[in-house]
Amino acid sequence: MPEQDRTSIRAVAVALAPHRNSQATNEYALSFAEIFDASIKGFSLLSDPALPLAGPLDAIPPSVIEDLLARSETEARDTAAAFERQAQTFKPNASAEICRIGRIDPAEQFATYARLFDIAIVPQAAADESELPDFVQGTLLGSGHPVLVVPYIHKARASFERILVCWDGSRPAARALSDALPMLRRAKVVDVITAGSDEEVAAIQHGLEGYLAQHGVQARLQSLNANGIDIGNAILSYAADAGTTLLVMGGYGHSRAREWILGGVTRTILATMTVPVLLSH
Repeated sequence: MPEQDRTSIRAVAVALAPHRNSQATNEYALSFAEIFDASIKGFSLLSDPALPLAGPLDAIPPSVIEDLLARSETEARDTAAAFERQAQTFKPNASAEICRIGRIDPAEQFATYARLFDIAIVPQAAADESELPDFVQGTLLGSGHPVLVVPYIHKARASFERILVCWDGSRPAARALSDALPMLRRAKVVDVITAGSDEEVAAIQHGLEGYLAQHGVQARLQSLNANGIDIGNAILSYAADAGTTLLVMGGYGHSRAREWILGGVTRTILATMTVPVLLSH
């Protein structure tokens, strides 16, 4: 087991929300914290209920508003309690907090909490779960820390047996590589893939093997041939063939007003991912 140092993970934040894969997501987060002997805290966000936009607010009977508030609070408490029950079977110091956030966007508020943790673990929303906050984009852009996204179809506990790193030499990729070092040092197999011609790949990967070796990581450097398909799908295909248990990549995008426009590769992977993805921005 690698010695603890500045790249160790000591505190984990997890976004708690009612969704169909919440139990598996919580189990992944708890097992992740257990691997590092880290503390973990779940945040159950209590928002004001959405009220009809049409008509005057005072036309809504107070009893209806009170009922909506009560339901929202019960849901938040149930979500936190479920996490704490699951945590009883794991070793890490775990807790859950119910946070009243009013009308603040839940993803943005969770991102502010996650700033005081080494990593945030969030769920991927299924296509028909439009009510689930967009924790991925909000946390990645606002927390200042890496975000680990658990797919809505994922059922297994955390595993670093085979890690796949996407490397293009960019700043986000460098940040993701550095953030992933605690996991990479625990991996049995680390593959680093770069898209491009042989000459391009050699130039982009120059010095990378030595850098990783300095951090105790033995990696296999590979080139990625998209063969006419987009890079995002080529990465996912490679990951599936390699039996990848964790995918590491930089999160690409930029802020435009309050909307974050994701780059094509990131967007493709987040939409169709089948393994957990560590993103850094």
